[in-house]
Amino acid sequence: MSKDNIVGWLEQEDTELALMGLRERKKLMVFFEGHVSYHTHDQALSRTVLKELSFSTTERRRQDIDQIMHSTYSKLMKLIERARRDKRVTKEMYTGTMAWSSFALYYHLLQGYLCGFHTEDEFRKSLHNALFGLLS
Repeated sequence: MSKDNIVGWLEQEDTELALMGLRERKKLMVFFEGHVSYHTHDQALSRTVLKELSFSTTERRRQDIDQIMHSTYSKLMKLIERARRDKRVTKEMYTGTMAWSSFALYYHLLQGYLCGFHTEDEFRKSLHNALFGLLS
């Protein structure tokens, strides 16, 4: 999968950013659902992608990963900032930390799911509960 394909896929998530009527953890779940669907489709490829994200070996690959992660974090931060502006998240935490923590929880649980440690249902439930804990 090329960087352009991943960036294009991330751009499709803009529709999730427009969902204003859902509670914040549900918005984050919707955000991550696109990622989950993608990774569920071809788990062997997804394990390879996760390894590359975790252990890139070339400068070019690191630049690609930086671009992808910047896009992901920017979208998460927009969700969080919008929720703060609308007074739906009042927890005192730096927006960047909350975005990073959300993705870290997702990424950790995704690794367990893709390695067969969790079923898809367990993964989704754990993610929902982890996001609830982060935002509460």
